[in-house]
Amino acid sequence: MLTEGIITAHPNENLIDSNVSSENWYQAVSSGNGFMWLKIDGEVYYVGYKNAHSYTVLGLIPGQDFYKERNQLLFESGRFLLFAIIILITVVCLALNRLLQPIKHLVNGIEKIAEGNLDARIEDSYNNEFDKIRDAVNLMASDIKIHMDSKLQAERLAYERELARLQLVDKMNHCSLTKTYNRHYLDENLNRVISTLRRSGSTLSVLMLDVDYFKKYNDTYGHIEGDKCLQTVASAIRSSLTRVDDFAARYGGEEFTIVLPNTDQNGARIIADKILTNVRSRHIPHENSNVADRVTVSIGAVSGIVTDEMNAKSFLKRADEALYQSKQNGRNRCTFV
Repeated sequence: MLTEGIITAHPNENLIDSNVSSENWYQAVSSGNGFMWLKIDGEVYYVGYKNAHSYTVLGLIPGQDFYKERNQLLFESGRFLLFAIIILITVVCLALNRLLQPIKHLVNGIEKIAEGNLDARIEDSYNNEFDKIRDAVNLMASDIKIHMDSKLQAERLAYERELARLQLVDKMNHCSLTKTYNRHYLDENLNRVISTLRRSGSTLSVLMLDVDYFKKYNDTYGHIEGDKCLQTVASAIRSSLTRVDDFAARYGGEEFTIVLPNTDQNGARIIADKILTNVRSRHIPHENSNVADRVTVSIGAVSGIVTDEMNAKSFLKRADEALYQSKQNGRNRCTFV
């Protein structure tokens, strides 16, 4: 509507009281159905109108009531929207929890397997695709356990076979009575030691030891006690050797050989004196000895830098010669050449 060039009714409330041509206004409201804002006696109304049979039917709502209802509608809509968002978030959280829970169980099971607990299994049931993953993980753990058990069994058998072989070799290389190495081991390893020391130009000491008047000891106490005497002497010799490369072997009868790689004469003398002292400290009675009232030993020793012309026989020969000198000089001593 237009009153003296001023709009008093318009579909847009903001255009009321604005300037507009009457022609445009009449064209806008002369036909059809719609809504408009109408100003009557200075009050603004929201109007619904409908044209039919040259009549116009109007429905008026005061502007204040319209805004109140609109605000109420907006409030209800907002509350509904908030409620819907809360429900949606709850549903999403539940869905995520349902999704993440089996994942968490699967991860925990895989971690246990990865830590080496091959008996761990995932027991949960999910009734979905996670069941396939669970079965795959459990199958993988079973296969790994079977493989590892087979591998461990094979390694255990290999270890037992190797241990048995080493025990057999060790038994073959040791004197069963004295628990020292035997003559066969001495012959093989003395040559090996000499070859190694020859390349580096290092020193080697070899000691030949004999129990003094051992025949008289057997005649006096018997062969059983004689065997015990040899065992005690061998124990005293072994306790005198502290380095890994040093070793003692039973050369034959009551004779023993001690091999000291990388040892000069001063070092060999220390070992020899220790053996003499350790044997005496065992206090093995020997009433018919011409040296003392207890068992004693004589030692012959040779020390020197290993050269090309030296071999096991030459070292043993020189040590035996030194042993002979110890016996000639009264026994119960060590002689070096």
